[in-house]
Amino acid sequence: MHPYKVVYLESAITNKSIDWNRKGNIDGLSTSIELEALLIEQNKHGFELFSITPLIGTAVKSPYSANTTIGFMVTFKKKRK
Repeated sequence: MHPYKVVYLESAITNKSIDWNRKGNIDGLSTSIELEALLIEQNKHGFELFSITPLIGTAVKSPYSANTTIGFMVTFKKKRK
């Protein structure tokens, strides 16, 4: 078995109108809940968090587009016994 595991976690994007929030912004609450669930799940499988790397890209909601964090590469390391 490999000592590392890498998982892509897609960001939840807000659906607010342009008047309230620029389209393409991350929904931090939803993303944090999904990240917490991923950490708990991997902990049960014997892995601990090693690093989180944000991935920047363009979120498009016609006719608008915005550069934003589109997801995270989450790296886990096998726990030492």
